[in-house]
Amino acid sequence: MNARLHERFRGFRARLGVSRWDITPGLDVSTKNWGAAKHWYAQGVHQRLTGTALAMAPGDGNGPPLLLLSLDLGWWRRRRDAAALCAQVRDQLALPEASVIVHLTHTHAGPVLDSEAPAEANPAACRDYLARLTASCVRGGREALANLEPATALFHHGHCALATQRDLPDPANPERFLTGFNPAGVADETLLTARLFADDGRTLATLVNYACHP
Repeated sequence: MNARLHERFRGFRARLGVSRWDITPGLDVSTKNWGAAKHWYAQGVHQRLTGTALAMAPGDGNGPPLLLLSLDLGWWRRRRDAAALCAQVRDQLALPEASVIVHLTHTHAGPVLDSEAPAEANPAACRDYLARLTASCVRGGREALANLEPATALFHHGHCALATQRDLPDPANPERFLTGFNPAGVADETLLTARLFADDGRTLATLVNYACHP
């Protein structure tokens, strides 16, 4: 490993493993995730949705591995659906509760994640998709764990001025907030990045975190 990299970035050594798979639903699964949407279902697929698993384990092999599942999805409508997926991943992969994180990228173009979706959203298709999603997360997590290898993670942070504050107080009612640009609000401009690479120089994954709400 290039020693100069550690002079510029913070990082650590560990065993890391990555996997990626397709989680695109069928067109029978509702995609109405925005209040102004006039349609319940997509008419086609522009880009495939993916799931990515990152496994991290101590280099000396002591202690359970950590598993991060990042899914190209919007948000959970019900906490119990999220809890059920996490529980299946933990149980099938024999991981403790604190070792599994499921992260959604927050896309408005993904499927409705609701086991009790209304009739207009074809709830049976939603439930079937959640079941298939859960099974795929177990397979993806298992593959990432099987791919663990000695690697390095380097982190850095910067700033990007694209973020804006979108909680606009209602002029007629200060206790009510509107979804709109708030020129007086302060946004978090911090950009966090990480590169994970194997000992032979291969980039295993990149991590990016940006535009969190204050």
